[in-house]
Amino acid sequence: MDDTLASASALSMAFEKEQERVDACTARLRRTRNAAIHGGPISIAACETVANFARQIAGLALANVIEAIVDESEVEVYTSDLRTQYRMRVENLVRSGNLENLFEFPAPTSPQPAS
Repeated sequence: MDDTLASASALSMAFEKEQERVDACTARLRRTRNAAIHGGPISIAACETVANFARQIAGLALANVIEAIVDESEVEVYTSDLRTQYRMRVENLVRSGNLENLFEFPAPTSPQPAS
């Protein structure tokens, strides 16, 4: 962990590795879903390899929908704003290596609907 936080370039490499891991998990989940839907061969072991990842994605999606509803925002706008904020956070961390950027989270930029 100390090496990862040692410099902006080390942090950037860590983010790249994590992005590769997420991309691989997403592709595996998509292949498993397609096999299940289209009657292809699928094993319990294949399902188990993506189960935790699928639960995490589902939990995040549900939490984001609930937060959007509580904030009286459109779900699509709310999640788009979150995605932009996450990307900005990563870009700031990679560019500067300053860990304070990990905790600074800009407010959503989209206007909130009138009540």
